[in-house]
Order: sequence, then C-alpha cells, then structure tokens
Amino acid sequence: IAVSLRLHSGITKCFATNDDHTPPPDMDSEGTWPWAHAKGDWSYPMSLDAHIFRTAEHSVLALELDYFNPNTLEGNMAVFCYAGTAQCAPRLFCYPDGKVINIPANRVQDTYPNRFMVDAPR
Repeated sequence: IAVSLRLHSGITKCFATNDDHTPPPDMDSEGTWPWAHAKGDWSYPMSLDAHIFRTAEHSVLALELDYFNPNTLEGNMAVFCYAGTAQCAPRLFCYPDGKVINIPANRVQDTYPNRFMVDAPR
C-alpha cells in the first residue's frame, strides 16, 4: 500500500487534468481504495510529490528503471505499475485530512508539459 499525504475526501478536482473527480465510491472506512478503479488523482499510485512508499518495494524500481529526472522516474514507475506488477500494491491510503499542500506554482523541467499556475505570485 502507498500512503498519500495530499489526498483526502475533500479533494474533488484533479489539477493535472482540470477535471472533477470525487473520492472513490469504494473507499473503505479505513481510508483505502483500489486505485485501478478510481479516476483522476485517485487513480495515480506513483505520485512522487506526496506519497510514501515501502522502501523494499520501490528502491528496486529506482535502481532498475531508466530515468534522468523526477518526472521520468515517476512516469516509468507508473508504466511499471499499470502493467500489474507485484511492486504496486492494489490499494492506496489517505488520511481523513491532507497532511501536505501541493502548490504547483512552477514547472522546473521541459520533459513533460505539466500544468502549473502561470499566474502564480513571483
């Protein structure tokens, strides 16, 4: 299981796609859900910005996958995970309240055209 420090039941908008996505209907009382059946941020188990992973499982990925920045690492981990491998637990967990706030005020690479706040204060 991976732990999201950012997601919580109040998250209803996916910033990356600018789409509305409510929490998964099959989230249980413990705050876990099967990410493969979810939508938006709720279906992305490899977010490097505010997820905690089991070291034994994911250090192997960091050592074996090809990457040259955090975006390519995250993308390659996601491809690996969506292939249905054992390294990717079938459920994600979140706390009732978010533990971090992610403010995508800038983009620090040109590998992926990630959405960011073009009108963020400087």
